Amino acid sequence: MKVSDPVRILQVVSTLRTGGIEKLVHDLVVNIDARRFSVEICCVRRKTGRFLAPVEASGVPVHFLGDYRRNSSRFFSQYRDLLDAGNFHVVHSHLNHLAGLFLYIPYKLGTPLRIVHYHSDFRYHNHCTPKYALRKMFGFFSEKYSNKVLGISDACLNSVYGSSWRSNPKIERIYNGIDLAGLSSIQSSLLKRQDFGIKDDSLVIGHVGQFRKEKNHQFLIEFAEKICTHNQEVIFVFVGDGPLLEHMRNEAIARGLGEKIIFTGTRTDVPELLGIMDLFVFPSLWEGFGLAVVEAQAAGLPVIMSTNIPDEIPLIKPSVKLPLNDMTTWVDSCRNLIEYVKNNNRQKKNIPPELKEFSLDTWVRNIERVYSEVRP
Repeated sequence: MKVSDPVRILQVVSTLRTGGIEKLVHDLVVNIDARRFSVEICCVRRKTGRFLAPVEASGVPVHFLGDYRRNSSRFFSQYRDLLDAGNFHVVHSHLNHLAGLFLYIPYKLGTPLRIVHYHSDFRYHNHCTPKYALRKMFGFFSEKYSNKVLGISDACLNSVYGSSWRSNPKIERIYNGIDLAGLSSIQSSLLKRQDFGIKDDSLVIGHVGQFRKEKNHQFLIEFAEKICTHNQEVIFVFVGDGPLLEHMRNEAIARGLGEKIIFTGTRTDVPELLGIMDLFVFPSLWEGFGLAVVEAQAAGLPVIMSTNIPDEIPLIKPSVKLPLNDMTTWVDSCRNLIEYVKNNNRQKKNIPPELKEFSLDTWVRNIERVYSEVRP
């Protein structure tokens, strides 16, 4: 490879749906230095999702070879053809433990850089299921066929390797990143509130996350019920989609919260939606990182989060971190923060220095540095 040639990279993802991994891949491919790096994407389950159109509009090719689970022999034959034709220098898999499935062929072809990227904290996963046993088995192949391992937090890498990863030169922790400058300039939007029928004087408590088990929406519904019992001016806004959305919507109606909780579904204007919120809650059962907490605090929102959020995520006062086994403490903390919000209007401010490590620019530059390792 000539020094002047761009590094050719294939990103391997499940889909380009709404989700933390998909957003990171989108943010990377549209912000990477296109003079130095040429990126393509391979979706291995479905060619779909809200990030598909903007990725393709940016000129990044997106390949779909069929669902690898339905016809694996056909898929991997075409996958090999794609790798042969693309002459990639880097294959970057975002499929956690399943990465080994998609790094074997690059390993055999001699692809210079083969990356496994872990995006979750696996300590809280059920260890007594066939799925976990398969994950452990495939993890062996991921380790064997990769020559670079990335994790989004210390907690994430500890859950895969224990503390020994720190002495392994192959493994590196790189924090996720977001547009902090854009978030810190967000102002409360009364016009956006009107779009949802929210009164100007209502206090809005928000949450952003896929409707999946780990986001713990059942806890959020019960929490909302207790808060609304004593604070009629409070409205909840839950942003996101996912397999549990309809179940949680029905649960809210069954508890008499149909007028108190707004389910927005998938949105492309999450930063603007943070602008209509006064307080943010994040009671996850587990998180590899918890980028939504950084986003909310960058937007000036106080946050109540669970102790399952990695300790690397800073708490900007008056945000608090609480255990999930004490609903009373969550309710009391929320009432205290409601009073705080009423007495302290959000103003445009500088980015808190504690958050600067999580900027989008830092994330992109760090990944570019990793890709540059393939240069002679």
